[in-house]
Amino acid sequence: MSRWFFVGIAVSCAAAGLIVINQHSSRENRLRRECERRGWKLQRRSDPRGTYQIVVPNTDIVVIGDGFAMDLERIEDFLQSDAASELLTETRRLR
Repeated sequence: MSRWFFVGIAVSCAAAGLIVINQHSSRENRLRRECERRGWKLQRRSDPRGTYQIVVPNTDIVVIGDGFAMDLERIEDFLQSDAASELLTETRRLR
């Protein structure tokens, strides 16, 4: 096999990695906007694990994910749940 074959594989793998990263960051941005619409803030831990929590801005009261215990899938599930609607009513009183 020629070395160009291996270079092509490396480029393809790198491109696939970029696509996955872009999908992850666009999902994170979408969930961040959803939190902002509800008056909350999505915070991300700055380590490679990429865990999250939702807080009430200016109070740092944790809505869900205390200690950055949530991944994006669980954040998304929470935002679509009835519990999020109930907590939204409660946290509006705190502001």
